[in-house]
Formats: sequence, structure tokens, C-alpha cells
Amino acid sequence: MAHIVIVYEELRLFAYGSSGNRPLMEVPIALGKQYHQTKLGDYTVSDLYLDPQHRPSEDVMMDEDLPGGGPIAPWRSFARETRAEGNPNGLGAAWIGLSGNGTNGIGIHGTNDPTSIGTFASDGCVRMRNKDALWLARHCRVGVDVHVTSITDKRGDRD
Repeated sequence: MAHIVIVYEELRLFAYGSSGNRPLMEVPIALGKQYHQTKLGDYTVSDLYLDPQHRPSEDVMMDEDLPGGGPIAPWRSFARETRAEGNPNGLGAAWIGLSGNGTNGIGIHGTNDPTSIGTFASDGCVRMRNKDALWLARHCRVGVDVHVTSITDKRGDRD
């Protein structure tokens, strides 16, 4: 996979291969709600996990129990909410961590609430249906560029 483009106004994610302008994947997503808006800009995939585990912790930023460590980051409040509702994994089936743009701890991930897809509902992360998050995680790699953009720059091309 060459790069990922997230089009804010359309609430859609496009995954591009290196061989052209047609996306390998185009899917609906959920983005950050008011006061937790997903920031426009450039990111890089920093880590990938299938069936991500998490613990809502105020002071722990790395989970040493996962092979190679794993992110414990600002989705903690969402994790608390989903655990209180009896659903232990608000991250869904896959986690694709992003770094850059002055932000750490956000990512592209599955969801335990598929009704949120197509809305502004997250705390800044990009939510996808679990089947889409699994496909993306299996075809992505650390170091892939991710561009969160407005509708005017759908392919994420740079001049």
C-alpha cells in the first residue's frame, strides 16, 4: 500500500497502491466529534495490531504485556465507556496507530458500534467497520503515509 487518504467532509477512507490513481479500498468511516475533531494533516503509520487489547489507564502509555509493547493512549475515555456498557473492546478488530502532525495516540481502528460509521462520533480517531479495519491492517505496513484532507484534495497528491 502506497498511501491512505481520509477525506474529512465525505467521511471516507481511500487506500491507494503504488500502481495508479484508483483506490484499492474506499470505505465509510467515523471521525472525531465536536471538541475532539480529527486534525487535518499528514501522519505516518507507527504500529499495527490485530485484535488489539487495551486497558483504560491514566498513567500508562505502553502495554508491556503485548508482544513488542503496544499503545495505551488517549482513547482511554472511550475504553472506559465501552467497558461500562459491557463491551470490552472499543477498538474493534484492528488498530493502526498514527504519529505525526503534532499528535500521538490516535489511530485508525475497528469499532464495537458500527452505527457510528458515517458520523462524527470518535474522540479523534478514525473508526471503520471491523471487516474494513482488518483488511486495511493486513495490507498496510509501518511507515505508510496517511493524509487527512478536505474534499478538494481527494487523492492526497502533493504539488
